[in-house]
Amino acid sequence: MKDHAGVRSLRKKKSKVYVDGISSSDEDDEMATFDPEETVKSKDFPPYFVSELKGEEVTFELFQRIGFNNPIFVKEKTGLDIRVPDPSFSVTDVRNLVGGKRILEVMNCATQLNAEMTLKDFEEFFTDPDRDDTKLNVISLEFSQTRLDSHITAPKVVRQIDFTDNAWPRHLKDLQDDSTNDMTK
Repeated sequence: MKDHAGVRSLRKKKSKVYVDGISSSDEDDEMATFDPEETVKSKDFPPYFVSELKGEEVTFELFQRIGFNNPIFVKEKTGLDIRVPDPSFSVTDVRNLVGGKRILEVMNCATQLNAEMTLKDFEEFFTDPDRDDTKLNVISLEFSQTRLDSHITAPKVVRQIDFTDNAWPRHLKDLQDDSTNDMTK
C-alpha cells in the first residue's frame, strides 16, 4: 500500500468564489436581495468603520479636519451639489452619449476574470432578454470629453480635492484625445 501523506491531489477541486461576502454557491435569491444599508448596519461592520453623514456634512473642511480614512455613507444626494441622470437613464443612453466603440474592461462577478468588450457589445449583453445569469461588472468607464460628461457633475467636495482638475498640468489635459483619452498624439 502506497503512503500518500504529503502528496497533493491532482484532482481539480471546485473552490468557492466570494463576491461582496457572498459565496458563489449561495442561492441567487440571496444575491438579488443584497442591501448595502443592511450590510453596513450588520455585525460584520463595526460602527466606527462607516460614517453615515448628510450630504451637506461631507465637505472639504471635514476632510481637512479628520481626513478620509474610512468609507462615508450618504443616504440622500441632497447637499452634495451633485448632478446625475434621472432613474430612467439606461445603458443605451450611455452608449448613445459615449459611443459604442468605447472599450470597456469588465469582470465576471462569479469567476473574477476580466475581459474587454465594446460598449455596444456590453449594451447588447445587458439588454438581451434571454441572457444567462452571468453578471458583468464594468470596472471603469471614462466618459470625460464625451456627450455624457454634461449630464454628470461630481459632488462638490470631490471637485474640490480632484487631482486632475486642481494639479494636473493644463497642457497635458488639453492633449487628451476625445475618443480614447490617449495623450500620445
